Amino acid sequence: MATKHTSLFLTGLFAVVLMATPPVMAEEGNLLDLSIEELMGMEFTEEAKEGLTIYGYMSANVEKVFGELSIENGQTVKTTAPHEWSLPHFHLFVRANPAKNIETFVNVATEEMEVRNMWGNIKVRDALQFKLGKMYRKFGLFNEKLDEVPTYLGIEPPELFDGDHLILPRLTTFEVHGQFPGKSTTWSYSLSTDNGENGPAEDLIPLGWDLRAKIHGKAVIGLSGYLSNIGSADVTPSEGVGDGSPSGGVLPWMASDNYNVIGGFAEVQVKNLLIKAAYWKAHHEFKRDPEAVLTVAQSTTLNGLQRGRFFGASSDLATDALTVDDVVVDGSYDVKTGYVRLGYFIYSEHGTFAPFVFWDWMNNPETIAKKTYGGDNESGVADDGKFYKYTVGMSYKPVDKVAIKLDHSAHIQKFNGNTESYPEFRFDVSYLFN
Repeated sequence: MATKHTSLFLTGLFAVVLMATPPVMAEEGNLLDLSIEELMGMEFTEEAKEGLTIYGYMSANVEKVFGELSIENGQTVKTTAPHEWSLPHFHLFVRANPAKNIETFVNVATEEMEVRNMWGNIKVRDALQFKLGKMYRKFGLFNEKLDEVPTYLGIEPPELFDGDHLILPRLTTFEVHGQFPGKSTTWSYSLSTDNGENGPAEDLIPLGWDLRAKIHGKAVIGLSGYLSNIGSADVTPSEGVGDGSPSGGVLPWMASDNYNVIGGFAEVQVKNLLIKAAYWKAHHEFKRDPEAVLTVAQSTTLNGLQRGRFFGASSDLATDALTVDDVVVDGSYDVKTGYVRLGYFIYSEHGTFAPFVFWDWMNNPETIAKKTYGGDNESGVADDGKFYKYTVGMSYKPVDKVAIKLDHSAHIQKFNGNTESYPEFRFDVSYLFN
C-alpha cells in the first residue's frame, strides 16, 4: 500500500511541477504530418552548414495493466500486473548538410546509445533523390515517426507497429524517392530495398513502396506496400523459436514464407479536429518447419484455432502424442489490421489541450500467445485471432517543448469462449531540447 501511495504521490508531484512551468500562448496552425523539427521551430535549408545541429527529446512514463487473461483448470483467470515505471525514449538527432543538396542524419537512441538511423540523402532534383544507410522505410503515417512521440497524439502507436506483431520490417537500406510540388497538392513517392529481414541471400530482393499526396492545409492520403521478395529465394525468419517475437513479418516456426502487404491511409485536419485512419492486409504463403512447430506446441499452450491450423486432423491428439508427421506444412493466411484516431486541439493561454479517442483492431490467425516463442499476447490470446482496442486520453502541452499525456485503453477479444477485456492506464511526460 505504501508503494502504491508513493507512486501516486510522485506522479502527481511530477505533473504539478511541469504544469507550473510558465506557459506559452499556443497558436493554431497546421497539424498535418508534424515533425520534431517543425514542433521545435527548427528550419533546415539546402545550403551547406558548418558543424552539426543536435537536438532531441526524452520521456518517462508509468503503466498499469489490470486483469491480464490466462486459463487455469479450464477457467478464465485475471491477474493484475504491477505498475511499471520506465524511460522508454531518449533520442539524440544529429543533422548536417556537408554540401548543397546533400543531407546527413543520425538518430541515437536509448541509454545504451543505439544507432537507430544513420543515412545520407543526395538530391538531384525534388523529383529524384537517393537515400542510403539505416533508415525507417516510408510506410503509412507512423513508421518514420515512431521515434517522435511528442509529435503525435497518444502514447502508443497503432497496433501494426507494436514490436510484438510487426507485419513487415520497419528498417530499410536504400531508397529512391522524390516529390512533385504543386499549387495545392504535393505528390511524393518512395521505392526502397535492403538485404531482407533475415540477411542477404541469392535472389532475395524485398521491395517497399509508398505513394502519397499532401493537400496543403487539408489532408494527406496515400497507399503503401511491401513485397518480401521479388526474386526467387525463400524468405526465412529473423528469429528462431524461443528467441522472441520477430522483427519482420515471418514467424519463427516457418521454414519459409513469401508475403505481401498493401494498404491505404489518410490524415485530415478540419479546423482543430485531426483525423487519422488506415487499413492494411498482409497475405502469406508459407511452409512451416515441423520441428519448430512441435517445439511451440510442447512449450506453450495453444488454443483450438492454433492447434487446428498447426496439426489439422491430428489436432485432437494429446500434445505428447504429436509428431512432426502431424504438422500441416503448407498453407496461407492473412493478417488484417486498421485504426481510426481522432484528436481535438484546444488552444489557450495556459497551453494546448488535446483530448483524443482511438480505435485499433487486428486479426492474425497464425500467431500464438507466448512472446518468448514468437507470439504477441494479443491476437495470440484470442480464440479467433482477433482483438479490438479502444483508447481515450488527454495530451497537454504547457509549452511546445513539453508534452504530458494520460490515457486509458482496453483490449477486447474472445477468450475461453467468452468476450473478455483487460484495461490499461498510462502516464507519459516528454521533453524536447536543442
